[in-house]
Amino acid sequence: MFSRKEATTPSQTKSLPPILSPPSPPPLPQDYPFNTLSPDQKLLYNRIRTKINQIINPTNSLTPLTGFAIPGEIEWASDETIVRYMNASKFDEAKCVAMITKTLQWRRDYRPDLISPEEVEAESTNGKAYWHGFDKSNRPIFILNESRTKTDHPDRFVRFIIFNLENGIKLCPPGVSQISAIADVEGVRMFHTNPISVTTKLADILQVLAKILLPFVDPVTKSKIHFTTVTAPKKESDQQTSDDTQSTTGETGGWVSGLDVLVDSTQLPVALGGAYTYEYQHDVYWNMFVKTVGKSDQ
Repeated sequence: MFSRKEATTPSQTKSLPPILSPPSPPPLPQDYPFNTLSPDQKLLYNRIRTKINQIINPTNSLTPLTGFAIPGEIEWASDETIVRYMNASKFDEAKCVAMITKTLQWRRDYRPDLISPEEVEAESTNGKAYWHGFDKSNRPIFILNESRTKTDHPDRFVRFIIFNLENGIKLCPPGVSQISAIADVEGVRMFHTNPISVTTKLADILQVLAKILLPFVDPVTKSKIHFTTVTAPKKESDQQTSDDTQSTTGETGGWVSGLDVLVDSTQLPVALGGAYTYEYQHDVYWNMFVKTVGKSDQ
């Protein structure tokens, strides 16, 4: 989570458009996405792939999946996806197949592919969440402005977040299958938060989704969660460690000296300590985003 500072750029400076493509896409590793797998793990992949194909096969009467198949199920269960789940399950075959099956069933039940831009656009008008820039690993960055997340429509808000995650992954360049998220908590007060009734409803809606996501929050994932502030001046006594991070007592990646440790300043808005002159303008951003991810009718 990250605190935000106010932009110091002169008001007459025109806001630049959001960055929705990487500055220099990385070369695709040879044999990607299997380049990180050992020979035994590649054999494991083959077994998992066979089982997933059988589960998705519409002619398989013994499939554990219920409900109508959604378009793109086979494409969703790509090589990248299976390798990602293999890592998340620590190469446990049964666990990996179960996790993928559970996600496929959730997708059939929730049908995130049917969420249209028109359905959720109202949640985007105040800039509570948007994509902008890429980190140093070429992962697209999803920025959450926590002081603006209050909503009177919890169902729509959750679908808005799912719409972003479902389509934002399309911003990833070839060879990248992860995203980064920045939670901007500067200025969050009680009156910015949702009422208990809305929070409870949000929790109910997210409960099923959480069951899908929580298996990924393992120690490796937790170690990628960092904290910083761009408002407090650095003290002379605060020496950076060799990797520019300071440890915490938890399982997260600890405090970093600044977002520039993780994101090049040219990819980061001035308000978050970067050098890119960007202020959220809904009409400009939304049209660019839905067009870039192929959800625009234009």
